[in-house]
Amino acid sequence: MAHRPGTVVAPAALALAALSALSWFAWCGWATPPDPATGAVAYAPWQVAGCALTLLALAAAAAWWVRPWLPLAVVPVSFTAAWSVTASAADDSGLWGVGAVLLAAGLVAGTGLVWLVVAVLRRRANVAV
Repeated sequence: MAHRPGTVVAPAALALAALSALSWFAWCGWATPPDPATGAVAYAPWQVAGCALTLLALAAAAAWWVRPWLPLAVVPVSFTAAWSVTASAADDSGLWGVGAVLLAAGLVAGTGLVWLVVAVLRRRANVAV
């Protein structure tokens, strides 16, 4: 039986979704408790940088080895869902929803950029897209 290229997309999408969500919990899901005066959670710069670099590596790998559009379809949804679990549990005001929309927009922009860069690099390398 011949291997069909599309058969790897679904398992890769599931793995990317799980790893994207896990990156939130591993890097930032355990942040210090909110400041009682402001209610804000302070993440250390290294936590945010580590999380961002992990997402970049996951998105670039999936875009290069599976499909360039895959991170754009998966990462914003799975990462925002993971973030929302943590944020909604700690917020009584409902403003976590605004944060989720802004986070998703940033993730769409970032993974869209990864898609474009990988698509250009794959074309230059003559790798079928």
